[in-house]
Amino acid sequence: MQRQARPGLPRSPDGRPLLEDGLLHLGRPTADRHGRFRRQDADTAEKFYRKALEIDARQPEAQYNLGYVTLERGDPEGSIPLFLRAIQSDPKFADAYFNLAMAYEQVGESTKARPYWKNYIQLEPTGTWTEIAKRHL
Repeated sequence: MQRQARPGLPRSPDGRPLLEDGLLHLGRPTADRHGRFRRQDADTAEKFYRKALEIDARQPEAQYNLGYVTLERGDPEGSIPLFLRAIQSDPKFADAYFNLAMAYEQVGESTKARPYWKNYIQLEPTGTWTEIAKRHL
C-alpha cells in the first residue's frame, strides 16, 4: 500500500509533495511570547533544515533558517556562511541580507555589514526592518 502525502504539504508542478519544502514547514521552531525560540524546537528545526539540505544543498530557505537558528543561539560567526549560501542560492532573499548584516555587526565587522544593509533596503524599501537597516548606515 502506498502512503498518502500529508495534506497541506507543498507540491511540485506535477502534484508530488516537495519533501524539502515539507521538511522546512515541519522544522519551523516556535517562539515564546517574548520572541525567543524554545531550545527543543530549535534543535528539532535544525535537524529538519539539515535534512532538507541533504536533499537539496542549494535550498535557500533551509540555509537561511539554519543560519537564523545559529544566530539566535548566539553564534553569529557560524551563521555568516549559511546566510551567504542562502544569498548565493537566491540573490533576492532580502531577509538573508538583513540577518547577514546583523551577524557581521555582532562579530564587530560593521564595514562588512554595510553593503548587506544596503542590499536589504534596495530589495525591501518599505520592508519590516528597513528603518532598522537604515539606522545602521
